[in-house]
Amino acid sequence: MNNLEMGNEPIEGLKKVAIIGCGWAGKALAKSLTQGGIHVVATTRSRDNFPNLVEVGCEPIEFELPLNAGNECNWLDGSDAMIIAITPQFKQGAHDYNVKVSQLTDLAVQHGVKHVVLLSSTGVYQGTADQVTEVTALDLSINKVALLAQAEQAVLSSVTKPPAIEKDADNSKRQHQQATVLRLAGLVGPNRHPARFMSGKQGVANANTPINLVHLADVVGAIRLVLSRAVGRKSAEVYNVVSDTHPTRRDFYQLACQELSLEVPAFSEEQESSKRVVLGDKIQHAGLVLSYPDLMHWLKQPND
Repeated sequence: MNNLEMGNEPIEGLKKVAIIGCGWAGKALAKSLTQGGIHVVATTRSRDNFPNLVEVGCEPIEFELPLNAGNECNWLDGSDAMIIAITPQFKQGAHDYNVKVSQLTDLAVQHGVKHVVLLSSTGVYQGTADQVTEVTALDLSINKVALLAQAEQAVLSSVTKPPAIEKDADNSKRQHQQATVLRLAGLVGPNRHPARFMSGKQGVANANTPINLVHLADVVGAIRLVLSRAVGRKSAEVYNVVSDTHPTRRDFYQLACQELSLEVPAFSEEQESSKRVVLGDKIQHAGLVLSYPDLMHWLKQPND
């Protein structure tokens, strides 16, 4: 039984959660939380997504970033946690991810949200090599890395921000505020089988580069873990969320396609010199037990 099936029990001290940008991963988390009796407010940019959010038990909110002056966000009132699950949209040419995340952290402080969790990316390690951990120095000369790092810092520093309006200051809320950054590896899981993205491709580079991926169930498990670890003091933590095994791209994607009887990809001789393995020991030491530590083994199982 995996975390998506098991992780629906109530979380002590958690009554209301706001998920900002409730897409594929957000809906899986929302379903897990609502089944445990937690009120989930979930934002989307389109009302067309309302039925899908209602289906998993959410209260849907139409919400657009970046914020304009006069935006009313009273739906955040009473939230114990805010999950920032918006995507950077770098491939679409966006360069304001850090601005959006900073605006959200300011909102969280203004509305007394106790815990802000940012779903970041192991893409922040671009430009590094070998084994990397949460304390590995980042290559901030790369624009994507700099934007991700600035967004992460906005969240981590939010535990020390005073409310924008002094009269709204509530020392008890500020005393318990927490900030967590989860650097997620590439996501796989239900309706996101890796074979679908690679089948039949020709001239694929970096055959011998290790993969850094994680199953959706373990992402939900990681979020639930950090939400349950409420402490009576300020804290700001960064965790990598990634599977334990790192086979080569060739081995992983060829097996993925073979298991679904799809055309395997053909790899070229082009190979990057630096090879990176993201380690997830820290969050496992904090209590996360991976449901899918070995994704090669997962590929051989029925779709789940």
